[in-house]
Amino acid sequence: MNRQRTIFTKLPLLANTIVAMVLTGCATTTPKEAAQNDPWQGWNKGAQSFNDGFDKNLLKPVAKGYLNVTTTAIDDGVTNFFSNINDVGVT
Repeated sequence: MNRQRTIFTKLPLLANTIVAMVLTGCATTTPKEAAQNDPWQGWNKGAQSFNDGFDKNLLKPVAKGYLNVTTTAIDDGVTNFFSNINDVGVT
């Protein structure tokens, strides 16, 4: 009886291991697929560079200034305002 209980407790672990091994085999790519280049790579790098600079030079200083100027009550009010706008579609 005890041996049978041990087998049944290990069966889900064995089944999960087999499923994981099978799915891992399905996820492999061939070298040809891995070597394909992204045709938008140049544009993506430029967009990422622009976004990083925009964030560093404009958005972060504005956000830090906002936090330094506003009180907690004003910040909570702004947060609640946008939260209420977000809830309009729910009701």
